[in-house]
Amino acid sequence: MKILFLIKGNSGYGYSGPKSGLLESAKLTAKQLVKYLGVHAKVVICVDGNDIDREVHNYNPNICVIEAIWVTPEKIKENVRLHPKVKFIVRIHSEIPFLANEGIALDRIKKYSQLQNVLVSFNSKVTNNDFHNIIEEPIYLPNIYSRVRPKCVSIVKEIFKQHKHKKEFIDIACFGAIRPMKNQLLQAFAAIEFGNENGKIIHFHINSARTEQGGESVLKNLRALFHNSNHELIEHTWLPRKEFLELISSMDIGMQVSFSESFNIVTADFVKCGIPIIVSEAIRWMPSELKVKFDVKKINELLRYVFKFYDYSAELNKKFLNSHNEESLTVWEHFLNGY
Repeated sequence: MKILFLIKGNSGYGYSGPKSGLLESAKLTAKQLVKYLGVHAKVVICVDGNDIDREVHNYNPNICVIEAIWVTPEKIKENVRLHPKVKFIVRIHSEIPFLANEGIALDRIKKYSQLQNVLVSFNSKVTNNDFHNIIEEPIYLPNIYSRVRPKCVSIVKEIFKQHKHKKEFIDIACFGAIRPMKNQLLQAFAAIEFGNENGKIIHFHINSARTEQGGESVLKNLRALFHNSNHELIEHTWLPRKEFLELISSMDIGMQVSFSESFNIVTADFVKCGIPIIVSEAIRWMPSELKVKFDVKKINELLRYVFKFYDYSAELNKKFLNSHNEESLTVWEHFLNGY
């Protein structure tokens, strides 16, 4: 069994490209399929839809997974004709609230579903179920992250955590593209309240290099919030994965209290690095104890809980990520066995 994952290099949708979470998600999923299910898999970045024919011809896969909705239905139909023995899957990494901001999303998804030898897939079980009445037989194919080991922290990190209560400042990170659905501004308000109540200066870390879907206004408001404040907004560029994981490892707490997510690789990265992170209900694979509503007071309360039960929170997150991975492998195995 050979599976080819295709991603667009520079997508107008903003979540693709050589340093994107979408690319890393595909690479991690492919790696786990190879490791645990014994398939052959490859991830390729395409310039545009014209690259599909060449990449499919070169790799000769049984299944070609097109990650996200960057290919026109007409181009997919053309490749189905050129490669009739290949099953094409369009795997979508967004839930309905996010898709609502993509003007072509529903039109393309419905047209994909009408093509012969093409399946529409979602990496979110909820979204997959939501589409059952809209298109014929959508397929749930979740992301798979690498397994994380409990209590895998360095001596340096242990010393760092022992002194976290003595520091004058707390590093709180809310990484990811800047867009309204990410809800960064509300989380910044909560972080500031948390700092004020605990007599700590908050260093609020964000990635400011990617603003999407009106994210320019969010960034402008974040900068205004921290202007002339005791607390500090620290802006980072979009980093290669290794450097990004190193940056995460230097944080105290992570936040991803987003309005809509289908998986959220940033959260998984924090879990991998042993840094506690709090999330919204949108990140369904996380433990309920570390999920919070969109309320500044409630977020502040959960930040205090995590700061108090630091190691417990980090280890609980690892347990739930590993559980998600096991379930996801089973889903993929079931699909591939029936192929």
